[in-house]
Amino acid sequence: MNVMGVADVMNINEYGCWKIKDHILNIFIIFSSSPRFDSENDDIDFKINNLDMELKGDDYYLVFINHTLMTPPEKKKKRNYFKRNHNDNEIEEKEQINFLIDEIHQLIVNNVDTYDHQETVENIIKNDEEKLRKRKRNEIDNENENEDTDLNSVFYLSSVNDESLLTTFLSNDIIDKVKGMDGVYACVPNFYFEYGKNHYNKQDILNYTGWKDVTVRKNADNHLSQISQGVVNKKLIGKYDHNYYYPSQGGKDVDIFIFDTGFIFDHPEYANKDVRETKCVAQIDINGKFKELYDDQYCLNYAYYDTYSMDHGSMVADIAGGLKHGVAPNANIYGISLELRPSFASVIVGLKYVRDNLLRENGAIINFSFGGFFSNYFYHPGLKFFQELINDLSKRNVIFVAGAHNYSVSVNLTTYNAKLYPCLFDNVICVGATNTFMDGEDLYNEFKLENNTMKKTDDFNEIDDYITHNNSNNNNNDDNIKSSLYHAYQIAEFSNYGQGVDIYAPGYVTAEYKCYNTTNISVNTSGTSFSTPIVVGVIANLMSEYEKQKLDSNKVLEHLTFLGIKNYIDFIPFNHISNLIINNGKGIVYSEDGIYHGCGIGSGLKKCEGEDECCTLDGYCTKDKKYCNLNYGCQYQFGKCN
Repeated sequence: MNVMGVADVMNINEYGCWKIKDHILNIFIIFSSSPRFDSENDDIDFKINNLDMELKGDDYYLVFINHTLMTPPEKKKKRNYFKRNHNDNEIEEKEQINFLIDEIHQLIVNNVDTYDHQETVENIIKNDEEKLRKRKRNEIDNENENEDTDLNSVFYLSSVNDESLLTTFLSNDIIDKVKGMDGVYACVPNFYFEYGKNHYNKQDILNYTGWKDVTVRKNADNHLSQISQGVVNKKLIGKYDHNYYYPSQGGKDVDIFIFDTGFIFDHPEYANKDVRETKCVAQIDINGKFKELYDDQYCLNYAYYDTYSMDHGSMVADIAGGLKHGVAPNANIYGISLELRPSFASVIVGLKYVRDNLLRENGAIINFSFGGFFSNYFYHPGLKFFQELINDLSKRNVIFVAGAHNYSVSVNLTTYNAKLYPCLFDNVICVGATNTFMDGEDLYNEFKLENNTMKKTDDFNEIDDYITHNNSNNNNNDDNIKSSLYHAYQIAEFSNYGQGVDIYAPGYVTAEYKCYNTTNISVNTSGTSFSTPIVVGVIANLMSEYEKQKLDSNKVLEHLTFLGIKNYIDFIPFNHISNLIINNGKGIVYSEDGIYHGCGIGSGLKKCEGEDECCTLDGYCTKDKKYCNLNYGCQYQFGKCN
């Protein structure tokens, strides 16, 4: 039994910490002397505008003028239509502006071929011609100065002190020429402010979820934002919503026990110790003997000569309940550090210790981010004993969640008559991994279903045998079954799958932890080891929200099935029980920029505006009677169904 392949996939890195081979994408050092974040300001939603003057192609640019740098007007041909009601300085500035407007306009006319969209600039110039003719007719007496001075290609905005501002439609190629004109000291892109309005509606979320209150972690990790919204269709929204929405209890007064390598809880991710406990409660060696626990914030097992066990447990704990990266930031987290590998003896002793000494009346959640295949040909009494202990704890309101492991095979290896445990024990929720939205770009692309299926065969055993035995040189290889199209609702390439996996959760995460040498590490990593604590965190949030209910693994799985996203996983049969992705109950999909192209749950609860239009199951407005039928899933709250 291996810790998610930790023994096989971890090597020491340049910082003296152990890292996972092939699964860590980026790793960053955060100096211990610097605060990671201010807890009061961590959820502030703002964007720092980078005014780097990056050229934007054909567009309107701002032209800044300093009149003291300009050639005196007496050296140029003056217009006299400003003389009435203006002092000499105003007349001089107006004349300078007008000459510059004419000069920029002529530059544009002479360089139409430099524009990417020549038709656009030609239309602008054409509209300017009428203004120029009118200006010539009224050059001496004109009561509306701006009308005759300004053109569509370049026009005056404002003045203050000795400076003025124009805006003009330029191509990249002529910007430098404008910068070189008399009196111009800058020519830069326009920039924008934002209205102080949330793109989400808190009351709608509460009405939809039934939560007592909602907390919004803004600009959150994608593994968090993904689990707190329904199916994201890029055709229906303008911009992916990076917020993480969760019930405000946040797992408060719920106990999570993580059986793993080691833990360091002296970290800003657990700074809210005034509302919860985060600590080590036991260290156990591979023979099931307790080791002395010197510090409840620091429990790392230096097993034999190897120190690879430094970070796995710390990362798992962070995903379950870290303040920034965790799903349930108010849950109690108790680490049970297992030496080197989680042996049968160490896990059994740890479970007994929890049962006899730590278990409270409201139950607990136990996280197993480990597993191993065991042959059914060889009977081992340990598996039976393990199952019976799980059953006993389940009757005491303990919920077990285990990872499906990372071999990209079925959890039921029918050819070898082997199964993955503890994932496939009764009363254990078995978790596989899906992809995770990457910067909001990998949004769901609609699939055409053939015969109500999202894969080539409805026989899971056929898939298992195919992947196990198929010649790698055959063109019909595993990639054809596990679709090569990357999207967030596809099983991750490393994840196990198959009959017995109960639910899937994002498998690519961002975590922070403290290495044994006290260096703070931020890491992007992957594996079902981290899908598992995501599910654990969602369960903790539900338990704190519905604190009076007595729950076990089966009841919780029923509730997760009710809340989850169904039938969107590529390659799993339509309506199969395991075609289920974790969702915390907030199915509303918001657009971060407030732009929507559809209706219903997938478009911020927008209603169809057209007469007699209905909102289809997929979130489109139509008058097609077939899709407006309630039997086809027409969303009656957002349009006219029949």
